[in-house]
Amino acid sequence: GEGPPVVLVPGITLTLAAWVPQLRQLSRHHRVIALSQRGHGQSTAGTEGYGMDRLAEDLAEVLDALGVRDAVLCGHSMGGMVAQLFAVRDPEAAGRRVTRMVLVATSPGPVARGPLAAPVAGLIDRGLRWAHRRGGGLYPGDDAGVWATRLAFGAHPSPADVELTRAIVD
Repeated sequence: GEGPPVVLVPGITLTLAAWVPQLRQLSRHHRVIALSQRGHGQSTAGTEGYGMDRLAEDLAEVLDALGVRDAVLCGHSMGGMVAQLFAVRDPEAAGRRVTRMVLVATSPGPVARGPLAAPVAGLIDRGLRWAHRRGGGLYPGDDAGVWATRLAFGAHPSPADVELTRAIVD
């Protein structure tokens, strides 16, 4: 769409497909940019790992490459942590690129800091590298899609709900 920019950053294991309903609605009046974090969906894994600093740099690079200014930046879960780190690391650049930030089901990043930071980051990094080598998501087959759909929609989800969930967790 056209209009003021909105940037959507999904959480871990999610792709830009997580934002399909928002993309449809917001694109009526906004330029909407949704991205998948490195190694998620169709984004390449790169060679620099999956650390939070790298993900914040990725976000900055995307915003720079697309010439985004005065955007609403919306981060969900880990995407919210990435958005906050982006803003804290370079407040001047963030101030040019972002006017407002929406944080959905996130935190200031306790996983990225503190005594558990290195072990958790290592587990996430190994899991994402394994998934990339395997050519799929973190879960084998389609089991995660059905499992996650049942958690969200009950024991007997519709086929459409299962397919949307599969697309999101891929």
